[in-house]
Parts: sequence; C-alpha cells; structure tokens
Amino acid sequence: MHSKQYAATATIAALILVVSAIGCTPAGQAKVPIQGVVTLDGTPLPDGSIYLRRTDGEFFSVDIADGKFSGEAMPGEYRIEISAIREEKPDPTAVAMYGADAPKRQMNYIPAKYNSDSTLSAKVGDSGAGDLKFELSSN
Repeated sequence: MHSKQYAATATIAALILVVSAIGCTPAGQAKVPIQGVVTLDGTPLPDGSIYLRRTDGEFFSVDIADGKFSGEAMPGEYRIEISAIREEKPDPTAVAMYGADAPKRQMNYIPAKYNSDSTLSAKVGDSGAGDLKFELSSN
C-alpha cells in the first residue's frame, strides 16, 4: 500500500517539476527583439554589456560591440545598467606577492551613474525596441 502512495506522490512531484520547467508566460510576454547604440563621450563604446533589469527581478544582458547591441528581452519597463571592463596595472600588493606574474586588475571604467547607481531607463514594447540610444559621459 505504501509503495503505491509513494509512486503516486513521486509521479505528481515529477509532473509539477516538468510543468514548472516548461514555464508559463502570460500572453504578450514572449521575448521580443531589442537593439540600439551606446556611446561614451561621443564615441561608440568598443565593447561592454548592457543589463536590462525589471522591478520584478527579471533581467536580461546583451553584449555591446562597436557601440551597438542587439538581443532579446520581454516587454516592460527596465532600469538600464552599462558596464565595460579594461585591464589596469596590478595592485601593488599583488606585485609584491607575485612579482611579474601578478594578475592585472579588471576595472569597470563606466561611471557608477550608468551601472550600480544608474537612473537610465528604457521601455520595451510588445513588438520590441529597435532604437534604444544611451549617450554616456565619463564626467
């Protein structure tokens, strides 16, 4: 008797996992195309990442190359964060420990007002957003 109850419980649990893995998106919530440009001081950002963050915790990231980005996101209002990394001289402590093998520091050179403290925003409509433009300043 217990083995039948266990089998039924295991089957129900497996079905719940399968349904949750498939997911259900409300009508109109499929991913749509987005694209745009990012400049820093009037020059296309060579490379980086753009993060689209919704208030419900959903987020999307898209790579930036030669000042352009193209990807997909679900429709909605987003807070935008932009980052770009470059290598800088190793930390003096690392040089003291590792000498010439000291790892270079990876630094986000985009000002915090465009990433961790960003007030940038964008709206992605039901058919996408093909004209997003972010003009950043290093000041």
